[in-house]
Amino acid sequence: MQILRWVYIIASLIATSIELVEEPGNGAEKKKKAIGLIQEGLEILAEDRIIPKWLAGVFSNETFLGWLIDVMVSLANNNGFFAKTEAV
Repeated sequence: MQILRWVYIIASLIATSIELVEEPGNGAEKKKKAIGLIQEGLEILAEDRIIPKWLAGVFSNETFLGWLIDVMVSLANNNGFFAKTEAV
């Protein structure tokens, strides 16, 4: 059950990072910022022994992380989490 707790912590970090960088337009730039925030957060979580270093390494992979961000943003968009606005 410990792994589920760790994954929950990481999912919360990812969701929070996505929310922090959310603004209209420029999805690629927002994803890059979110990846940076998440990788920094994972490093801190591993250093503080909140999650194992091997798990931080798995979730720090940019390709995997980019896919997770896409999935979470898609779910958020489909459920009306982000307000639809016109990019300026």
